[in-house]
Amino acid sequence: MPEDRERAQEIASRAVTVVKNEGGLIPLRAPAKTCFLTLAESRYSNEGFEFAQEVHRREKNATVIQLDASLPPAALDLAVEKTAACESVAVAAFASVAAYRGDVALGGDFPRMLDALFATGKPVALIALGNPYLVRSFPKAAAFLLTFSTVPPSEIAAVQALFGETPIHGRSPVTIPGVAKIGEGVDPAKMTTRPSSE
Repeated sequence: MPEDRERAQEIASRAVTVVKNEGGLIPLRAPAKTCFLTLAESRYSNEGFEFAQEVHRREKNATVIQLDASLPPAALDLAVEKTAACESVAVAAFASVAAYRGDVALGGDFPRMLDALFATGKPVALIALGNPYLVRSFPKAAAFLLTFSTVPPSEIAAVQALFGETPIHGRSPVTIPGVAKIGEGVDPAKMTTRPSSE
């Protein structure tokens, strides 16, 4: 039912939380000059499809590269090369909440690919779809956006937040050691960290 979908989308949008935002990367100031990468856990999943569609609805000619953990290193190196013309990069990485605890590692050669991406010097926004602890493994990212879910409404909510279409007021429901304490969240509109005592 439409009402159920609207409610699911509202919940997903309210859950979006930013816990790092160097240089005010989020929301994106120049989406047309941003490359978007989706890192799916499996070649057989639909992870990232909704994200890619939503980006293309807003930026028809956007560079959107959909990847999965089974791809060989050469394919991932090519993806990094394709970001050369972009001023910034947004990476939507999927990590199922149920499958991990604590530190979360991306599959395949994704960690090495992300290190290569950071080495380019371009600001990278890492979107953790699912397990929020994923961001701990990638401290060189300029921004961290968390959705706490891998469902399609969360993919849509992430894109809306990146494009500045919805306010980001989320606060982390968990402590992410070295990144954020429970109850914290960065308000991109104010560029301040909001502690749980507010």
